[in-house]
Amino acid sequence: MKKKIILETILTLFLAFTVSAACIAPAFASVTYYDHSNGNGEVIINITDHQPPVKITVNHFDRGDHGVGDFLELATWQYIPPLGRYVWATEAIVTDNPSIAAFAKDFVFKGLPGAPVTVLLVKQCQLQVYRICKTVSAYWTQPIVTPTITLPPGYLLFRGYGNVQTNHFVHDLPNGVSITYDTVGYAAHATFVCPSWMFFGSVGDETTTMSISLDSWKSHS
Repeated sequence: MKKKIILETILTLFLAFTVSAACIAPAFASVTYYDHSNGNGEVIINITDHQPPVKITVNHFDRGDHGVGDFLELATWQYIPPLGRYVWATEAIVTDNPSIAAFAKDFVFKGLPGAPVTVLLVKQCQLQVYRICKTVSAYWTQPIVTPTITLPPGYLLFRGYGNVQTNHFVHDLPNGVSITYDTVGYAAHATFVCPSWMFFGSVGDETTTMSISLDSWKSHS
C-alpha cells in the first residue's frame, strides 16, 4: 500500500512537471515566421521646414504565415544609447492585416531599445501598396502620429531603373529577433505627394529602391 502511494505521488509530480514544461516551453522555443512580398519600396524623405528626415518602407505581402496584407514602416534617425550609435529606428508601422499588426507588436518590435513602436491597424481602403512591373505605388489616408513626429496622408511612387540587383540581408535586432530575406529589384526614383504640406516632387537619394522580397524569415530563439 505504501509503495502504491509513493508510486502515485511520483506519477502525479511527473504529470504536473510535464504540463508545466509544456506551458513554459513555447516562451523559450525557437519560433520562425515566413512571408513573401511581391512589391516593396524604400525611400528617405527629407523636406525642409517640416520635420526631421524619415525613412518609409512599404510592402505588399502576397502570401505567408500572416496571409495577404499591406505594410508601411516609418523610421527616424536616432541615437540609441544601448547600441552606442545612430540608426534608422522604427517609430511606427501601419498595416491592414490584424495578424501582421499583432505579430509586429508582440514579436518583431517588442523589447527594442528606445521608445515603443506605434502600431496602427487600418482598413484596407486606408492603406494600399501594389506593384506593376518595375513600379511600386503606395498611399495612406490617415496621419501617422508618433510621440515625436506626424506624417500626414500621402502618396509614394517608386519607378525602378537600371540593371536588376539581387541582395541577401540578415538583420539581427537588439531584442533577439533575426530577419533574413533576399530581394530582387532595382534602384528607383521616388515621387512623394502630400496635400497637407503642399508638396509634389522627387524625394530620396541613391539608397532609394523598389524590389520584390523573396522568402523572408523572421525568427527568435
